[in-house]
Amino acid sequence: MSDSPPFYLDPLLSRSEEERIVKPIEYLAKCGYPLTRKDVIILASETAIFLKKPPQNARNLSKRWLVRFMSRWPKLRFAKAQKLSMKRAKATSDETVQSYFPELDRILTKYDIQNKPHLIYNVDETRFQTEHTPSKVVGPRGVKLNTITSERGQTTTLLACGNAVVKCMSPYFGFKGARYDARLMEGVVPGSKYSMPKSGWSNGNIAKHFLEEHFIPFLGQRKPGDHCHLLYDVHTSHISIPLIDLAKEH
Repeated sequence: MSDSPPFYLDPLLSRSEEERIVKPIEYLAKCGYPLTRKDVIILASETAIFLKKPPQNARNLSKRWLVRFMSRWPKLRFAKAQKLSMKRAKATSDETVQSYFPELDRILTKYDIQNKPHLIYNVDETRFQTEHTPSKVVGPRGVKLNTITSERGQTTTLLACGNAVVKCMSPYFGFKGARYDARLMEGVVPGSKYSMPKSGWSNGNIAKHFLEEHFIPFLGQRKPGDHCHLLYDVHTSHISIPLIDLAKEH
């Protein structure tokens, strides 16, 4: 009998296509960054859209799909993860260090870049809102004290990147909205770029645009055989098949 996982109920993705999802799930879990159920569904949905599967199916993957997916890949399992606060408290534990740095060393050795700090980059993503949090104010007792704010704050994503020899790129912005307003980029650092995803928080598209339109052009021409290593936080927006393919290509 074959050991292949059973494919039934006409799955949206073929076995080989699903395997491309399984590999990053396994790898990230081994590095201490397991994906949540929601993360896996988003990863599968973005992969299906990238592979041009029927949009009505690709955008509507559910927990029911996830259960079927897990049944097709018995080497994966559901488990209750530690609370985030616990993970942060143990971020520098021996277990974390012993897991992360040997893997980092393996990659740097494999691509011969231990002594090439100009090829080792780190990108950090953060977000902020245009609306402020009201401060405490002073006034007479019995009077309701208000502060003027806009009706709704907008979330802006910022990606900042530099290498190990302190060569920094201009920032990359992700603005929420459907129509561009030139005032959004007034006064920015020369060379800054932007994109406007549907959500202010970075998703797979903005990360892909960052690589294609900002990071890769910034690297310029490299010597044959030179590989660049880009470190980033394990945010789910950075985990997608198109992003992995783009990184391998360049």
